[in-house]
Amino acid sequence: MKVIVIGSTFAGTYAVQELLSMHPDAEVTIYEKEATMSFVSSGIALYLNGEVNELDNLYEVKPKSLFDLGVDIHLNTNVTNIDPTTKTIRARSLETGEEIEDSYDKLLFTPGSFPIMPPIRGIENEKVMLARNAYDAKMLSEASNSAKSLIVVGAGYIGVEIAEAFNKKGSEVTIIQGSGRVLRKYHDELYSNEIITDFEHNGVKVILSEIVEGFKDTDDGRLQVTTNKGTYVADRAIVSVGSRASSQLLRGKVELGRNGEVLVDKYMRTSNPDIMAAGDVATSFNNPANKDVYIPLGSTAVRQGTIMGMNVYEPIVKYTGTQASSGIKIYDVSTVTTGLTMAAARKNGLNADDITVQSTHRIVDKDWQKLDEAATLTVVYDKDSNYILGAQMRSRADISQTINTISIAIQKKLTIQELAVVDQVSQSTDQSFNLLNLAGKFAANKIRKNTMKKR
Repeated sequence: MKVIVIGSTFAGTYAVQELLSMHPDAEVTIYEKEATMSFVSSGIALYLNGEVNELDNLYEVKPKSLFDLGVDIHLNTNVTNIDPTTKTIRARSLETGEEIEDSYDKLLFTPGSFPIMPPIRGIENEKVMLARNAYDAKMLSEASNSAKSLIVVGAGYIGVEIAEAFNKKGSEVTIIQGSGRVLRKYHDELYSNEIITDFEHNGVKVILSEIVEGFKDTDDGRLQVTTNKGTYVADRAIVSVGSRASSQLLRGKVELGRNGEVLVDKYMRTSNPDIMAAGDVATSFNNPANKDVYIPLGSTAVRQGTIMGMNVYEPIVKYTGTQASSGIKIYDVSTVTTGLTMAAARKNGLNADDITVQSTHRIVDKDWQKLDEAATLTVVYDKDSNYILGAQMRSRADISQTINTISIAIQKKLTIQELAVVDQVSQSTDQSFNLLNLAGKFAANKIRKNTMKKR
């Protein structure tokens, strides 16, 4: 079988590796418009703060590993057209200008997403940066060592992490967010406010509910940023206000969502049976919301890509959906999330409630010494079915496995009452119930009291 892959993103490269592990005789060709493959843009902040020493370490897959599998790779090559009727593509080398026509039996569409460029006056100013690729990472690194001040437009994951990185290097940092919360897609108000407090304690100014309207140079060579409420000045700015699916090549050829995301089924097939899609260009099935959504996350891209690779020859493995689990670590405090926030649950029309507990998160080190860190956990649940819908958690401790446990609970439709008594390791005799058990117990009591009031 002849397979063409458009885009060497996480989804594309993982799909190719999975496909060739199952069908080593497949003829695979990758077309990638960038000069490199599978760049981890979400790791740019780690590069800026020194946790990743070399930019080369931000490439998830190196070309050689795919060359060794027999993959034909065309870097710096832009695909200009897909013809589903003749099952051909046209491409152009950005180095030589050569026009290429190629055919496929199956097309794997994984170009990822592109950063939203809002229609702001002066956004093309050279002092305004983005965080998309290796080139941007180099520019940000240079700026972090020279800029005395930075304005970050947008308070999603990338914007927040880059703000922290510049702040730690001594820059005066201001975050401007159009909505009334930071990380509003991922966290409810309690957790967003805690993150704002962390920034303010470290000297970062956070400005909410202001819309940036323009950039322009000042007479002294700095950058003026104008919003609907005021004017700010800094040496540099970065714009990070979200992303959109890079689906232009498939418009009018397969079914797309409202914002251009490619609609796929549980086998990662589009409305055209010979075209598959995965990763940041495609929808994913959100289990607690019980519908297809567009939430571009690296972890989702890897899983969708792997499943797509398994299903190229025939549909054998279904995508089990996502809880969109994610997290961020700012100033040594981890804030993690899975499933739906309370706001998202209500937006989806669910009759939701939540419970918040504060306690200690117990860690036992290699010498069995108890180390306690304060932790806050909020669990969102459906009041009609009592199914767990989502959770958010915050602590200086490593809480990744706790939120992963709740992710599994959501996927397996565990009720909030079952969470109270679920069997878990007790690491000492003075902490028989951990935070998950406590949240379940408190929620069960809340439900019981509300039921009694109705009688």
